[in-house]
Amino acid sequence: MTDLLVFAHPDEAQAFADVPHVVTGFGKVNGAFGLTKAILEHKPGRVFVLGTAGSLRDGLGTKVYQAKTAFQHDAPFSAGAHHGIGTEQFGDYVTIATGDTFVADAEKKAHCLELGADLVDMETAVYLQIGAALDTPVYVLKTPSDDADEGADKLWDIVVKECSQRLRAFYDANLA
Repeated sequence: MTDLLVFAHPDEAQAFADVPHVVTGFGKVNGAFGLTKAILEHKPGRVFVLGTAGSLRDGLGTKVYQAKTAFQHDAPFSAGAHHGIGTEQFGDYVTIATGDTFVADAEKKAHCLELGADLVDMETAVYLQIGAALDTPVYVLKTPSDDADEGADKLWDIVVKECSQRLRAFYDANLA
């Protein structure tokens, strides 16, 4: 079974220069297009998406978590939850809120928490949706990069290299 390694942003892949991977581009549209194209071209048995997310809950620390469920938090109506079709577990399960904006303020963070999310990002819901539509198990594994509050956008630029190294250690221990 061939695996495909995917990142949304090239900075998240810094520690993976020696490992074949695809970068989809960040955000829901880029993520959907990039992952669809990659699955159709590479025809993998499994897809592993590694990346960063904002932490919505205290105590999540610096572990790597696996998305069990994801939903869009910025639609004016419920877009429904998306679940991965894969059956393997690689990390503690979390729920991820996905949206078109980088969450970096208390009001948006509180909204995502009210919806039941643990982490927030810009791609996971579409990655899981594409995987299910193309009958390909997609495992989304995220490490917290910030607390999704004021200043998170500036902090991300500072900590993304460390996050990439954390993801690489997880990859080497669990996926390589």
